[in-house]
Amino acid sequence: MKYFDDYTIDDESWEKQSEAGRYNPAQEITYEMNGKEYTNTLSAGTRDSITVMISKDEEHYIYVLTENSGLDYMGLQIFYEGEERGDMFLQSVSQYKDEYGKWDIFNMHDRKKLTFLMGLIC
Repeated sequence: MKYFDDYTIDDESWEKQSEAGRYNPAQEITYEMNGKEYTNTLSAGTRDSITVMISKDEEHYIYVLTENSGLDYMGLQIFYEGEERGDMFLQSVSQYKDEYGKWDIFNMHDRKKLTFLMGLIC
């Protein structure tokens, strides 16, 4: 994994928000890969910390890790050439520990383990 910073994050349009039946706009990530521009809807709130990574071996995969320590949740979405290939949402650190052992989701080393696990699932 390596960090990816060639992207923008904006609120979705009112039309998309209305069509999806959301009360608040979702976040959208826009990035270019292999000469094509992609826009994907994120499962992220406006106050979430977002980390975007790309696979070192296969640079068509984008990993978006969303964290909100104040609300005690995290999410991971994986996109391949503009299509969502997998996602994971953990509501609390206790749920995370119950399902995956005694890892700290806010520790970089453990985020790498979780990202690897998600890569195996996809």
